[in-house]
Amino acid sequence: MRTRLVLALTCLATATAAAASAAPIGTIKEFSAGITPKSGPFGITAGPDGAMWFTEVGDNVSAVARITMKGRVTEFRTGIDPNARPWEIATGPDGNLWFTELEVMRIGRITPKGAVTEFSKGITPFQSAPSGMALGPDGAMWFTELGNSAIGRITMDGAVTEFTKGITQGSGPFDIAYGPNGTLWFTGAWDGAKDVPGNRIGRSTTLGVVTEFHQGIPTASKPAGIALGPDRAMWFTLNSADAIGRIGTAGKVTIYRKGITKGSKPGLIALGYDGNLWFTETDGNRIGRITPKGVVTEFSKGLSKGAGPIGIAAGPDGNMWFTELESGRIGRIITGARPPRRG
Repeated sequence: MRTRLVLALTCLATATAAAASAAPIGTIKEFSAGITPKSGPFGITAGPDGAMWFTEVGDNVSAVARITMKGRVTEFRTGIDPNARPWEIATGPDGNLWFTELEVMRIGRITPKGAVTEFSKGITPFQSAPSGMALGPDGAMWFTELGNSAIGRITMDGAVTEFTKGITQGSGPFDIAYGPNGTLWFTGAWDGAKDVPGNRIGRSTTLGVVTEFHQGIPTASKPAGIALGPDRAMWFTLNSADAIGRIGTAGKVTIYRKGITKGSKPGLIALGYDGNLWFTETDGNRIGRITPKGVVTEFSKGLSKGAGPIGIAAGPDGNMWFTELESGRIGRIITGARPPRRG
């Protein structure tokens, strides 16, 4: 399924010139109506219902919300622990949305109608801090544990398995994504300064066999977001190095800095239907696009001052949708890609 998705995205890149939208590539529109002020939108994903779903991590908010392609927002709080701080979110094979709860050490599941179930059994109860979330090639949801130096797997009925073997303690697993050949790839986001571990990329099989890679990754660069590219390599952000990295299946790393504003702090990254990778620049207040050849373009026009873009995902309209952590808005940026075919 994932191979077909990547191939479809690559083919769609050739249709950019015939894009359905008349707006120029890079045009940004923000949505705020219906979003609780200071809610801290963070993770975002395309839902099974043709809408985008996102988490809200702000103080005393802890919600999951839904936004349609026309910008209509519905927030859901019932069933979510008020202290949960929902972090990242992904669509599961069961037609529901699954999300991590950073502060209360749980995994949440929400139906398209807003019914929430929380799971905690099998998750280390203290300081595990579930963060990243992705659908795995085995039909389970996989997540990182930022505070426990672990990755976890949860089945559709809520059974959890944690994996720590092969993961450097203190490395801070942050984001996770499916990769080629039935693997999961994740970032080790800890600073990696001096004697502090981190600063690495991990690869796991569906059995939890982990290999770590750090050669070629700059010291204290803080790998953060990660996504599968159209070239079957994994692309990741380097939050403290203002760079984007690419790692092949054999572990060879290439770093791209040209075109990225210094001090921009790249956040999360996602593959677009135009065949490029799109990423947020949280401190630089920009959205970046990098081609498979490493050519970077930044966009900021239409983005509110101090918005703090962080999460990003491809939408069913062919554009990229992103969260604005600081401004409490959701943004949409035109990519020039055709909307994907349904079914």
